[in-house]
Amino acid sequence: MSAMKVLATALLLANAADAQPVIQSVVNAGTLDARFCAGVLVNISGAGFGQQATEVNIMVGGKQAAVIGSVLLSTMSAQLPVDLPLGATKMTVTVSGQTSAPFDLTIDDFAPGFFSVGGHIFYNADGSAVTSDQPAAPGKQVTAYLVGLGATNPVVPTGTAPTTPIPTVVTPQLSVAGKGASVSSSALAAGKVGVYQVTFTVPAGTPSGNQFVVLTIGGSIRATPAVMMAVGSGAPLAPSVSAVENGATFQVKDAAHGAAPNSFISIFAFNLGTQDSTGNLFPATSFNGVSVAFNGTPAPLYNVLSSLNQINLVVPSEISETSTATITVSNSVGPSQGFQLTMSPVDVGIFRLTDPSNKNRKNGAVLFANTAWRVMPASMAAAIGFPPCTGLPAASTCGQPAKPGDAIQIYLTGAGKATPDGDPFKPPLATGTIAPVDGSVLYRTLTAPSVTIGAINAPVQFSGIAPGNAGLYQINVAIPTGVPPGDDVELVVKVGNTADTVTIAVQAP
Repeated sequence: MSAMKVLATALLLANAADAQPVIQSVVNAGTLDARFCAGVLVNISGAGFGQQATEVNIMVGGKQAAVIGSVLLSTMSAQLPVDLPLGATKMTVTVSGQTSAPFDLTIDDFAPGFFSVGGHIFYNADGSAVTSDQPAAPGKQVTAYLVGLGATNPVVPTGTAPTTPIPTVVTPQLSVAGKGASVSSSALAAGKVGVYQVTFTVPAGTPSGNQFVVLTIGGSIRATPAVMMAVGSGAPLAPSVSAVENGATFQVKDAAHGAAPNSFISIFAFNLGTQDSTGNLFPATSFNGVSVAFNGTPAPLYNVLSSLNQINLVVPSEISETSTATITVSNSVGPSQGFQLTMSPVDVGIFRLTDPSNKNRKNGAVLFANTAWRVMPASMAAAIGFPPCTGLPAASTCGQPAKPGDAIQIYLTGAGKATPDGDPFKPPLATGTIAPVDGSVLYRTLTAPSVTIGAINAPVQFSGIAPGNAGLYQINVAIPTGVPPGDDVELVVKVGNTADTVTIAVQAP
């Protein structure tokens, strides 16, 4: 999960109450999409799942699935029944006697996807994880972990971890950098439920670097999404940057979509090591030997998520907003090749809050002014487990729709240069520092945003860096009179030549 998602989630933290279960989505645990087969591991998202696996009963096509691991109110993992027939079927979740609406699935023979075990997909023959420091070597054997490779002989019952590897009925094919790799074994892994291991030899002549690996089984139409594996002669590899995205909208930054100084971004890069950071690293500029520089200047980090090949940070505020910046990511080996990032004065992105009961909703990260109250539909609050806010103290965690006249705070990034009191002759917030928590100095944006709610202009009362933060901006407005009520009223923020749209819930006055 990116720091931006963590930030949005932090706005929603609360003790959720029991609720009727709702299945929002079911995805293959390896491919993270809607490819399913008998016995595959899946991730289920929704609401009202309880807090103990023993309370949950998952049925698929009239057969019982197995809950895997711990259960949270809104997420859990499961293994589909190993004897499911092919074709369309339905899943239900029952908790404390309450059963969800059925969720549609389609079952195929195979649904292959690479799967992380112990934080890694690939392991060398000596048991060490394949990393940039310990790359896979051409001509040597590597073991990959996957899900969705179908039937085994003999059959292993649903929810059971075999004590020894159990061979798959069909042997898959595998390629590295487009070259066919010899597969020596394919089996359900010992001691793991629904997880397979495939051992193969890295083709001779495979070039050093991060190479794509693809597995197919039962025909080329059943291929895994490609994943990267570090290949080399044994020497560690330097990082390589693949993409940069806005931290709120996840829009890819390219020549036509620039990033703004002092905005949240996510950098996607390979060879970041073997360790994920915990908590917020800011203002540290290095973690486990990983650092990021813009035009040679170290940038403060928020998160380094090696398992996701992701770094989250705020673009240094001193970077020119009208040119390009060269990003280099370094590890213990050295720096990556320079990645050219197009810069822009603004790059608006409003943070979102996820609705467990409606995956398509784009509810903005919006609070009632000077409270911890979230602006959201009553149904969304109920799905998360938030009580209504009316009558509660301002510091309470709760959620409900706003009314015309209510003052609200919109949280976003990329709103552009901000200086003390908006004075264009004063310097912006220095990289690595935060705006005063007590608001003794307010960093206001130099470019005034425009805000509409339900297509009605909402005069801006404040636009600037949220006190106690660096790249997080805050815009204060009041819900205009005449905004029609609804759970998905459009809220649009425009700054300069960029804009972003989310929704909020508005009720009648």
